[in-house]
Amino acid sequence: LDDDFYFNKLFIKDVTQIHSKRLRNQVAGYVTRLYKRVKKGTVKSIYIKKHEEERIKRENLVPTKSIMDVDKVEVDPVTMQMIKEYCYMGNYVLSETKNE
Repeated sequence: LDDDFYFNKLFIKDVTQIHSKRLRNQVAGYVTRLYKRVKKGTVKSIYIKKHEEERIKRENLVPTKSIMDVDKVEVDPVTMQMIKEYCYMGNYVLSETKNE
């Protein structure tokens, strides 16, 4: 199958046993349209190995530097209170807020 209607029309004529010319053309048109949509991006309920590999690659992407790698993490007063209540350990510092 391809994104060419006439190629798909001949392919469907050879592969299927559709006797009506109109129905064959409708199927070829639908297949062509669907193929073009799949080439653009993902189509709901159609999974292609290429799209699955891209999705897995995006999920497994690990940032080179984490936000937690810094010496001190600046947090607001509410977050600092929550950290103290739950007894989290770490270098947390209150961020400087401007009161205007």
